[in-house]
Amino acid sequence: MSIIRSIFGPSKDEIWAQIAAEYNGQFRNGGFLKKDSVHIMIDDWEILLDHFSRRQGKSSKSYTRIRAPFTNADNLYFKLYKKGFFSGIAKYFGMQDIHIKNEEFDREYILKGNDEFKLTWIFDNTNVKKYLFEIDKIVLEIKENSGQFRSSTYEEGIDELYFERKGIIKDINELRSLFELFAVVLAKITELDSGYQ
Repeated sequence: MSIIRSIFGPSKDEIWAQIAAEYNGQFRNGGFLKKDSVHIMIDDWEILLDHFSRRQGKSSKSYTRIRAPFTNADNLYFKLYKKGFFSGIAKYFGMQDIHIKNEEFDREYILKGNDEFKLTWIFDNTNVKKYLFEIDKIVLEIKENSGQFRSSTYEEGIDELYFERKGIIKDINELRSLFELFAVVLAKITELDSGYQ
């Protein structure tokens, strides 16, 4: 074992290739000029893991990003984050604070959205909460499609279930929890007839 590996553990490429293999997906090594990515399918859902850089002053920071496209039939929108992470954020997009009447969830998270009934249905679910509580820091939202999926088989007007976090995630258990969270949230949206592939 190399000294670097013994200090820092497996590389991002190793972990991302492993998670891709576990889900029968593809790890795409972008080489020097392009970004690495993982493409997997869970049930009917296409989920994309990649990374990008964002300039902050004179330096740039790396971020991990996970996205999954779906047709947002009811224009459902939300943003979920842990208290203390964005707690001082103002209301935006006309979204309201939503409490799902689950003590542990409401104590740990802030949920803003445009449909209290539907979002309570999605997030007051045993599997959603299980995977959510396994993730260290989270900002999860529905946002307009970035254009990444425009050339695929999706209809016009698709949106994305979207996660991003500063840094490169190399914890394989956390990546598993994120993929499973995406799959179950998308399934719950589908049960409401609010979205489909």
